[in-house]
Amino acid sequence: IILRSSMYVGSVEPTEEKIPIIENNKLVLKNKIFSIGMHKLFGEVLDNSFDELKHLYQTRPNYKGKIEVKIDTEYNLVSVKDNGRGFYKGLDINEKTGLNNIVTAFSELRAGSNFKNDDEASNLIGTNGVGASVVNVLSDLFQIITSDGKYKYEHTWQKFETTETDIQYGSFKTGTEVNFVSNVIFKLISVSFIFLTSYLVVANLSNPNKLIVVGII
Repeated sequence: IILRSSMYVGSVEPTEEKIPIIENNKLVLKNKIFSIGMHKLFGEVLDNSFDELKHLYQTRPNYKGKIEVKIDTEYNLVSVKDNGRGFYKGLDINEKTGLNNIVTAFSELRAGSNFKNDDEASNLIGTNGVGASVVNVLSDLFQIITSDGKYKYEHTWQKFETTETDIQYGSFKTGTEVNFVSNVIFKLISVSFIFLTSYLVVANLSNPNKLIVVGII
């Protein structure tokens, strides 16, 4: 995937295109140099949280869904956190991979966000874009922290190699948090905060029931 990353996320080279940005409190199109691939990774992770809240609103329309996004432009760290339900049967061992369902979703190709909570149609793995596993492969650091209320599970990879896992049992707030630092193959090293902020505004307008908080660490 790393050697053929453009097949999965588009160009990793700096690209100049007209993109939507916020200027003087208005959304306008302007020519900007940015990394298409880097922002594809961001979009994959963000869409996973949107999908989770979308499923929640279908059964619990009064649910106060929330997505928090933090962007550290110094270390190129992106964090996306939602207050959804966590992973359905997340700690169960997947028959095909021999790994728990959480690790499977983030390390097996095309195990997309629909894997998170779909007890009626678990065969939908991989229907959501390139999947979070590709984000993991193309990241120098990738971390998942998730809870279904009864447990809190944390798993960290560095260059797609597991470096840390932790499970705590008890009573926790539900939700999922993904933190990642993109791989150095992305030539435009600095995350474009202006573009990502604009991306969030557009996403929020198309998902009016969801609250997004943007901040710089």
